[in-house]
Amino acid sequence: MIYTFLATYPQFEDQDYALRLAQNFVLEEWRVAVDQGKIPPISDAKISFKTFKFSKYPYQELLKNYISTHYRNSWGDLCSRGVFYDTVEDLLKKLDSEKMLIELRVEAVD
Repeated sequence: MIYTFLATYPQFEDQDYALRLAQNFVLEEWRVAVDQGKIPPISDAKISFKTFKFSKYPYQELLKNYISTHYRNSWGDLCSRGVFYDTVEDLLKKLDSEKMLIELRVEAVD
């Protein structure tokens, strides 16, 4: 079984710091999924990290779903940094210029 987790992160001049931050964010997504019982604990796994520009991510529907759920305020409005967006596509264009995306793939090994 392969599990995929996403996280967004800001771009910093210190790229090593940005990558550590990104990995912490996406590992937290995995930890929360295990804690909430959404996926089982895995005793042996292969993991990989890969970073993307939003526009280059190969699974755009997965990305749109992630953005739609993670960039909503408490009233359900699509927003980022105090700016409201009419569509996920509009927000993706903005995020593509401001942030990066990291993908964590966890493959359970039998």
